[in-house]
Amino acid sequence: MATHEYDAVIIGSGHNGLIVGNYLAMAGLSVCVLEANDMIGGCTTTVECTLPGFKHDIGSVALGAIQSNPVYANDELGIREKYGFEFIDTKKNGATLYPDGTGVVEDGDLAHELAQIAAYSPEDAQAYGQFIQEKARLLPLISTGMSTCPPPMGLFVNQLNSTPEGRDLFKSMSMSALQMARQWFKHPKTISHVLKISTEVMVTPEDAGSAMWMMFVAVGNAFRSGSLPKGGSIALPNALAAALKDRGGEIILNKKVVKINVEDGRAVSVETADGDTYVGTKAIISNVDARRVFLEMVDGYELDPKFKRDLEQIIPAPMSGVMQAVAIDDAPHYKAGPEFDDAVVVEPIPENFQDLLDGYRAMVEGRLPEKRSLCPESLVPSLFDPERAPEGKHVLYLWQLAPAGVGEEGMDWWKNHPEEVEQFARDIREHFFSYTNNLSEDNVLAYKVFTPDFYSEWNDNIIDGNITGPGAYLFQSYAYRPLPEIGQFRTMIDGLYLTGMGTHPGGAVTGGGRGTAQIILDDLGFDWDDVLDNK
Repeated sequence: MATHEYDAVIIGSGHNGLIVGNYLAMAGLSVCVLEANDMIGGCTTTVECTLPGFKHDIGSVALGAIQSNPVYANDELGIREKYGFEFIDTKKNGATLYPDGTGVVEDGDLAHELAQIAAYSPEDAQAYGQFIQEKARLLPLISTGMSTCPPPMGLFVNQLNSTPEGRDLFKSMSMSALQMARQWFKHPKTISHVLKISTEVMVTPEDAGSAMWMMFVAVGNAFRSGSLPKGGSIALPNALAAALKDRGGEIILNKKVVKINVEDGRAVSVETADGDTYVGTKAIISNVDARRVFLEMVDGYELDPKFKRDLEQIIPAPMSGVMQAVAIDDAPHYKAGPEFDDAVVVEPIPENFQDLLDGYRAMVEGRLPEKRSLCPESLVPSLFDPERAPEGKHVLYLWQLAPAGVGEEGMDWWKNHPEEVEQFARDIREHFFSYTNNLSEDNVLAYKVFTPDFYSEWNDNIIDGNITGPGAYLFQSYAYRPLPEIGQFRTMIDGLYLTGMGTHPGGAVTGGGRGTAQIILDDLGFDWDDVLDNK
């Protein structure tokens, strides 16, 4: 079996791992990325999984969170100017649909959004405007640090406590979305609307801290237009991979890392399933969840018993989901009106927020939500990017939150009950179609259903179907993600670093690997600004 040597070895070719690799290569280091699957990208990928010519995102879709990261905003790696990665401006960011044929379009025009709310509740329209204007002041506090190493938690809390805005933000980190929604709004439609958007990071509206996510998404939707990556989500890792290769880095597919070798307290190499060894003389970086790293892969290092127990007791996200890639012969035309047809993300939700809450409670208890609680997130990327489907046809992305495991069978339920899974998927499609004037099962050309167990088998970084990593609670966020001892990308093993959704800033395509790269390069004695000059 062969041995290969590089300055840095990266486990996993998700977008964060590729970002780390690019910055290290810019500093002149030799870099090798080892990918277990036969394609790059991790959860940021686009495939033809239904019919030829229909290009479906099966993980991340819109990638909006990376747009404020200097990786994209300042084009630090050249992925825009040199490698062609771009977003399509879709104008309308999203829309909420109600069963009575009404809805709210979010197009970056707050006055327009408030007018739609006023049509059913003038009182809530006034309150919503005040809510957005007040909480918008907190957005910079949330966004700052998303692309860098988080400060120690104590310092972070002290910083927040030093200003009125910071104290308000910390309060939202401790509240549930339901508590905040009831403070501000009266009408069940408005409450349903804000509760649904609080679940973007796989927390429920009754979870402590979900108020921050509700606020963050609501404010963002009120002021920004929509966008989608041209060519699908795979366009981002493709651009990053091209940039890395031009900088001398290597990416090797079908190379599953099974062991991280530690000698005298330092990570020195990794071993792959086929027996090859890859030495990382300066750093080994894992894009894989810390639980897999320390409980399954690290060899030659005895873990502190408490640290081991804390790893085993990391709290998972309370929900996962079922995704459907659907090839359809027409784009949706919604009963709420034509202005909803060209919104990027369209979500039909119950008008009664109690139905919404009942669905989330069912999932937490390991039960499928009832039909009245269904609220699938939908996108039709081919409306804005015609190359994603044959002429006149479209790709439909349907994502319905669901329990990672059902009943006592847990995740095995999804494999053990194919007929019930098929019926659940059909119920989701039919529920979505019922909000349109023109779609039914007759318009479905083909579809593929992806359940939580698929995601865990497909990607080693997804544990127990948790597509956004450990639960996004305050005690598992910032410098405590996933645990305080390893929450700033370094580990207790010299030369071993972490990146990916199991670290700050968490699940979603944020470009958080930039923060890991800064820490590694600082440890190796590089000046960050000098590295950027090598672009």
